[in-house]
Amino acid sequence: MEDRISCAYCGGLIPPRPDPRGRRAKYCSDACRAAASRERANKRHAQEVEAARLQAALDLKTPQETLAEVVPGA
Repeated sequence: MEDRISCAYCGGLIPPRPDPRGRRAKYCSDACRAAASRERANKRHAQEVEAARLQAALDLKTPQETLAEVVPGA
């Protein structure tokens, strides 16, 4: 009775389950589930790296600012 849905990772059809109770499957296999998880983790990591890069760019000081910290009154 359960209509077939497609895998959230590869787009393949998810086979019907013998017991219709519980949450519907999102992935057709453990391999697709793991690959999707790795993809999400890689995307999160890339976003964190980009945020850190942007923050580091904001924290850069000009040579004059650095000199003013090292030599008071310069």
